[in-house]
Order: sequence, then structure tokens, then C-alpha cells
Amino acid sequence: MVLVVSVLIYLTVEWSLAYVVVVVESEWGFTSLKRSVYLIKGMKWVALAMMLFFGILIGLFTSASSSLVLNAGSIQGGWLSWAFVLQTVVFSGFMTILMLYGVAAHTVLYMYCKALHGELAFDIAEEFAREYISLPFDDGKVPHVVYVVPN
Repeated sequence: MVLVVSVLIYLTVEWSLAYVVVVVESEWGFTSLKRSVYLIKGMKWVALAMMLFFGILIGLFTSASSSLVLNAGSIQGGWLSWAFVLQTVVFSGFMTILMLYGVAAHTVLYMYCKALHGELAFDIAEEFAREYISLPFDDGKVPHVVYVVPN
């Protein structure tokens, strides 16, 4: 059992950026998994910490909301009481916000990993080179370029 859980945690960490790659780079299948493995090199501990942080918080909210469902029969009015409905809506809202933060955190990790592998500066320059407009007060100024240098 320990071996299976260890392998699952390892694969989850390695493939933690796969769904971001699918959306941002329009790659899918094994290509997105391979790309996630490549990008996550050097940042595995961060991905593991994020997985544990969001996993523990979602687990706590799930266990708290499931205890509401078990106790719903003892509440006056049962499943149709306003207290039960309000608690369900509140917990669902918190879970939605927590999952949204998880997706945003993985997207930021994706951008950081791209920068770590030296891919971000070229993408930014390529993306905005066509759309750059020189404003009147920009005359004589050198445009700022951001470089990310890994340690």
C-alpha cells in the first residue's frame, strides 16, 4: 500500500502541470504529460508542497461538510431546513474558491517553471513585439525587458 501511494504521489507531482499545458499550449495526451515532467524539474518540492497544502485544505472542508450531511437527519426539518441549505452553500462556495486558487497557483507555477527553463523571455518578446505601440512620452527611452535568471 505504501509503494502504491508513493508512486501515485510521485506521478501527481510530475504531472501537476499537465492540465495547464493542455490549456495554454494546446498540447494533449502524452505530449502534455512529457512537457509537465520537463517543466517541473527543479520545482518538485514546490509542486509537492502545493499538492499537500490544497489537498489538506480541501480534505478538511470535505470532512467538515460531510459531517453536516450525517447530522442533517437530527436537525429539525432535516434536509429541507434553512440551516442545512445555508451550510451546504457556504461550504460549496469555500470549496469552489479553494479549487480556483489551486488552479491559479498551478498556472503561476507553470509560468515560473517556464522562466526557470529560459522559455518565458522569448515568449513575451514574441507575443508583444507586434502589439507594442510607442507613446509620445516614450521617445528616446529604451523599452524595459525583463529577464529571469535561475540561481
